[in-house]
Amino acid sequence: MTAMNKNIFVFVFFSLLLFFSRQVFSQIAIDIDSIKTGKVYKLIMYDNQEFIGKVISKDNESLKISSGKVTYRLHNRDIHEIYKDAGHSVYEYIFSVSGGITYYGESESYHYHYSVHNSINGFNAGIEGIHPIKKTNGLRLSLHYNSLHRDDDTTTASQIFTYTDVNIYSLTGDYLLGNFNTKNKFYYYFNMGAGFQIVDEGTYTYTYLNNTFTYNPKPVFKLMIDLGFTAGIKISKNFGLFTHAQFNNVFNGWLIFLYDDRSYPLSAGISYMF
Repeated sequence: MTAMNKNIFVFVFFSLLLFFSRQVFSQIAIDIDSIKTGKVYKLIMYDNQEFIGKVISKDNESLKISSGKVTYRLHNRDIHEIYKDAGHSVYEYIFSVSGGITYYGESESYHYHYSVHNSINGFNAGIEGIHPIKKTNGLRLSLHYNSLHRDDDTTTASQIFTYTDVNIYSLTGDYLLGNFNTKNKFYYYFNMGAGFQIVDEGTYTYTYLNNTFTYNPKPVFKLMIDLGFTAGIKISKNFGLFTHAQFNNVFNGWLIFLYDDRSYPLSAGISYMF
C-alpha cells in the first residue's frame, strides 16, 4: 500500500468516525403528546435508567407510571426515548463469524533476502463476541486466523529463498463506539483495542549455489493494537449481515512503530444477536 493510499485510508476512516459519532450522540426528539394513558411503555432517561410500566397520568411537566406495585413520577425533561414495545432496547450479546482477505504490505519480517520486500497477502477467518454496555458502546473479544502467502525470493540465480505460508493466530479485546439499539435496522461500530498474535512461519529453505539449508523457526509471540469499523444490516430479529475493515499494527520489538508490521484485513460475515 503506497503512502498516498495510506493517507486516503486514514482520511476516510476519521471522516466516518466524525460522522457516525455525531449520529451516535444526537438526541432523539420525544413526542409526549403521543403517549396514551393506560398503555405500557418503556422510557429511557438521559442517565440511561429504564422504566417499563403503564402510564397512569400525564401533564406538561411529568408522567406517572406504575410498574408492578411501584409508582414512578418522571419529569418530561429527563426522558430521552420512549418505546411502545416494552422489550429490550440494547442487545445483550452479539456473536459473529466472518471471513475475508488480508493485505499485509511490504514486510521485511517474512522475506529474508536483503533486497526483496515483497507484499504478502492472504485470507482471514474469525469469531467474536460483543457485549453492548449501552446503546452507544460495548466490549468485544475476537479470535482470528490469517493465512498469508509468500512468493519465493529468486532475484539472483545463486541465492534462492523458498517459503511456505505464514499462519497467524490473534486474540484481541476492543472498546466499541457505535449503535447497538435493537430498534434500528442498521448497526455499526468503531473498534479500538489491543491484543497479541502467535506467528508460525513454517519451514523455509535457503539455497546458495549448490547448497540448500532448511530452517524451521519457532512460533513467535507479538503484541498488537487495532482500529476498525463495522457496518451491518439486520435481516431478521436475531440475524444480521456485516462488513468490516481494520488496521492492525504489530510490534516487532521495543522500538515501537519504527520496524512494525501493518496489515489491513477486510471481511464480511453474519451475526446472531439477542
